[in-house]
Amino acid sequence: MKKAPSQGRSRQTVDALIEATARVIAERGWQGTTTNHVAVRAGVSVGSLYQYFESREDLLTALMHRERDRFMQRLEAAVTGLMGDGNARQVIRTLLEIAFTECEQDEALFTALSNDWHILGASEFADALEVYMLDALRLFLSRLYDVYEPIDAATVSFMLTNGAVMIISRFFTNKPMGVTKQKLLDEMTELYAGYFERKVRTPEPLTTSARA
Repeated sequence: MKKAPSQGRSRQTVDALIEATARVIAERGWQGTTTNHVAVRAGVSVGSLYQYFESREDLLTALMHRERDRFMQRLEAAVTGLMGDGNARQVIRTLLEIAFTECEQDEALFTALSNDWHILGASEFADALEVYMLDALRLFLSRLYDVYEPIDAATVSFMLTNGAVMIISRFFTNKPMGVTKQKLLDEMTELYAGYFERKVRTPEPLTTSARA
């Protein structure tokens, strides 16, 4: 972004341009999106657009930052209250439901971005999600260190995060026959939660003296 908006009206213009970028990408795809399209959709001149953004790539970056921040806020609000009870299955189910809901709320945009993911190089979103999930898993395990056997948080959070992103992206972009959202949620929960449930420490048997 060339300059940060310093007044309310400027902020409104920037927000309108970012939202217009989302709508144009959803309708035309990234390859068909131009700054002219965005300016027309936002109801401003191209000159006004270039006061704040240098290029369509700059607009895309701002859009990805907005989507990332919104998603993280929803994750934080939902997960904070689930961390202390040791129910990995419930935490995982909640995270997956949030992810699916986020995609459904703007499915056209999500699908368009997913289709061009390799071109867009939108790694910041995935990187931020990986960091969040690693921190969340470490917090979860730190509160329950006596419940689970040692878990490599970095490796597990990386696998779970990227695996879920890929599966959900493919679900929305490919619409696989015979696969429903509900069944996918059930099976992903079973797969991921099963790992943690297999890591629950086995209670040590009581000794003879303790039983007596």
